[in-house]
Amino acid sequence: MTEQNNYRLYLQTVGLFIKEDALKTKAELRDKTGSEKDFLLGKLLAYYEVVSTLRQHAAPLGIGLDELQMEDIEPDKHLT
Repeated sequence: MTEQNNYRLYLQTVGLFIKEDALKTKAELRDKTGSEKDFLLGKLLAYYEVVSTLRQHAAPLGIGLDELQMEDIEPDKHLT
């Protein structure tokens, strides 16, 4: 495997984990109240920022959202 393929695999894997964790955090919010809910809201906001940043900077660098596993997540729609 070439070094470039290693980076692509890494980006796909990390992107998928970030997306899955972000969506899982949003789903967990439904059942929480009080300080647990506050913590998860903060965590979701952090994921919102990370996903937004990854998506915004991919295209200018010639990286497709599919390479990041982020083609099917929109922060404003899925993480708010």
